[in-house]
Amino acid sequence: SKPIMDTIMFAWADFFGEQMNIEIDRACEKLLTSSQKNFNELLSSAIKIIDVDDDMHKSFEKLFTTSEAVLKEHTGQIKVEMQEKIGSARKTLYQQIEGQIDANMQNAYREAADEFGSGMKQRMVEILTRHAHSVAETMFEDARRGISVGIRELCDYLLRKYDEMKETVVRQSEIAQGNLMMDSEKLSPVDIEERKQKLQQFITLLKEI
Repeated sequence: SKPIMDTIMFAWADFFGEQMNIEIDRACEKLLTSSQKNFNELLSSAIKIIDVDDDMHKSFEKLFTTSEAVLKEHTGQIKVEMQEKIGSARKTLYQQIEGQIDANMQNAYREAADEFGSGMKQRMVEILTRHAHSVAETMFEDARRGISVGIRELCDYLLRKYDEMKETVVRQSEIAQGNLMMDSEKLSPVDIEERKQKLQQFITLLKEI
């Protein structure tokens, strides 16, 4: 497996190493920034619709601060899970390549093991070399297919975990929406409906992040 791994080592280390971590950090930061922006817009929208006194304004700000803390904690936990999954996938795929090549070479190993007597070393090398050439295309394709499947599965996993973070943002926004509606009995039916429509716009935006 060494010739294969030596050939792809740089790209392998780059994908599973710093580059992957940078992309995860960037995605998490983008989500948190978008969340904070939408929460601020939500508060601004609410202030335009209802009469917000100082106590209520402080209550809203506290809610958003708490929501931000919850999001940071949740995204932090998921980011750690992602990084652990990446490390596990990297190790598994590496071992998988070795296992596939080992399986492709078994016949040659057994044939070479039967050699004995004078010149056996040279004959063993010739057997292994000849067999490696004959199965090289299949061997490389098996390794390529295994890596591709493994990376697709990893990417699917990372997307699912990112969706979990997005759902947390949506839930926190819905909590904010509920709190902003808590004094709705003081408003007219028209005001209530206007507020619902205004706030729902931001819920929709969050779901589209």
